[in-house]
Order: sequence, then C-alpha cells, then structure tokens
Amino acid sequence: MDHIYSAISSTVHDSSKPAKALAVEIGIGHQVLLNKANEACEHNKLNVHEAVALMKASGSTRILEAMAMEVGGVQVLATGAEESGCLMMATIKAASEHGDVVRAVETAMADKRLTAREREKCHHEIDEAISALMTLRKAVTDYQ
Repeated sequence: MDHIYSAISSTVHDSSKPAKALAVEIGIGHQVLLNKANEACEHNKLNVHEAVALMKASGSTRILEAMAMEVGGVQVLATGAEESGCLMMATIKAASEHGDVVRAVETAMADKRLTAREREKCHHEIDEAISALMTLRKAVTDYQ
C-alpha cells in the first residue's frame, strides 16, 4: 500500500493547485489534508470520498492508478472520440508519451536507485503512454 500513500502525497504536493485550494475543494482543513497526505502518518488517511474528491480537484489520477496496481490491474482512462479523431495527431501523441516514459526512467535511474516516488512517477508516465496508445488504437480503428 506504500505506493498508494505515495500517490496521495504526490497528488497533493505536485498539483498545480496549492494544497490550501485543494483542501477547500475537498471540504477539509488544509492541515488535515497535509496530515492525510503525509506518507509517514499511518493512522490519518483519506477515505474513499476524499480520495475521489482529491482526484477531481487536482485533475490527477495517480491515486486511481496506484489502487489499480495494488490489485494487479492497470488503470486506463477512457478517451472521447474527439481525442482520437486525427490519426496523425494520435500517433504523435503516443510517440511523445513514450518519450516521457524513457525520460522518467532515465531520470529515476540516474543514481542507480529507484525510490517509491520515482517508481510512482514512472508508473504514471507508463500509464499515460498506455492511454495514448489506446487513443491511437481507436483512431486507427475509426480511420476511413
């Protein structure tokens, strides 16, 4: 479950929105959110409703990805038809996401070690690449 706690922490601390704004959107106090996002705290954790609210407020699905991984699955977001409309754009996006995976792994392994946070970042980039490939697959299928 460590990667779930890491995903919660990353979602709070890496969000483009400050933690205070996330806390307001979720409906909990700022310090409460920080405590619940603290990987070292074993007792005060987000409940399911708060986790979903945090994902919606932050726009990040890292928590969902970590939960899927915990049960041996992979989370792949559904894409809309408008996202898969252009075959060439979907191809370029898939290639770009693959590059992000390579960069994340290269950066993480620069010191020949892989921390939980680096592993989570790699997983996140891999999942984004999978999603881009699924969008490309749909674009190929829909191409006329």
